Amino acid sequence: MSREKERVKVQFGSTASGYVESEIHAKGQDLKWLVQAVKAHQPQPLLALDVATGTGHTAFALRQCVSRVVGLDLTEGMLEQAKRAAKERNLDNLVWMMGDAEDIPMPDGLFDVVTCRIAAHHFPEPLRAFQQCHRLLRDGGLFILVDNVSPADPTTEVLYNQVEKWRDPSHGWVFTESRWSDLLRRVGFSQVEVLHRWENQMQIEPWLDRAHTPQEVRERIRTVLKGASVEQQQMLGFRHGDSLEWIMRKAMWLATK
Repeated sequence: MSREKERVKVQFGSTASGYVESEIHAKGQDLKWLVQAVKAHQPQPLLALDVATGTGHTAFALRQCVSRVVGLDLTEGMLEQAKRAAKERNLDNLVWMMGDAEDIPMPDGLFDVVTCRIAAHHFPEPLRAFQQCHRLLRDGGLFILVDNVSPADPTTEVLYNQVEKWRDPSHGWVFTESRWSDLLRRVGFSQVEVLHRWENQMQIEPWLDRAHTPQEVRERIRTVLKGASVEQQQMLGFRHGDSLEWIMRKAMWLATK
């Protein structure tokens, strides 16, 4: 296993409990949009795969509109949290599997729906993961990607990702909207559409708490963000008053095979 993937396992193994109640992960409005999109695409899909399922929030939403969901994740601690939550809710149409998003040992064309929500920016090689998602879908199947979006300005994109990497060493890269779309097209999806765009106002301290970011690194992040140019701060939606905040921009893509 690569060093980057070991970082992911270590990071999320130690912080898994923080994602169970995370507002953005557990209760994001995009979960409703995701279910609506699946229902609109195919009335009764049988089997769905949630790639990098984490603590299972997307899988829990998907079970409303498919017969069975497989939740796949690299980190045992995350899957344990997902299993516990499923048991507490008496959910029985879920299967959990430990595995690597970039190398999924399942047959071609197995799934009607594949999802990947707020996770692809951790993949060392997201193109390989998207190739797997494409391979695993039946013809006409639906892939739904939800992820963060970087500012289009190249310098600010680098700054944004550097801050993310300091905060969470398992971070890979948050791409611009056009770059995410390009990656999906490159693996062969016949139609790629951005269905929703939205913003989450983030208080920086809880965001750092969730990743267990060390205090000295927090100080570095605060200093760098406060020292960024006015234009960069505007692009990041960064502001500092009584508490530091910034805007996290997200998008949802629908891609069909």
